[in-house]
Amino acid sequence: MAKKAAKLITKDMLIGDIVVKYPHAVQVLIENGFHCIGCSISPYETLEQGSAMHGWDEKQFEEIIEAMNKIAEAEVKAQKAMEKKRKI
Repeated sequence: MAKKAAKLITKDMLIGDIVVKYPHAVQVLIENGFHCIGCSISPYETLEQGSAMHGWDEKQFEEIIEAMNKIAEAEVKAQKAMEKKRKI
């Protein structure tokens, strides 16, 4: 049985770290009413803490993390492809 890949974005990640590491994934937050990604608390608040402030239920929260991970995975894949191309 294949080992499931670790998720790039998890509920315990700091919002500020997500913004820096996976900027395209932030769009999912914005589309779901999470507009405070640039506030002064975001560097210190986890995604889970922020979601609680926005009243997301667990199902919605999991769906949002899943959507963000799909985008983050695509970002990482594109970055690796660019790095590989530069080496050629």
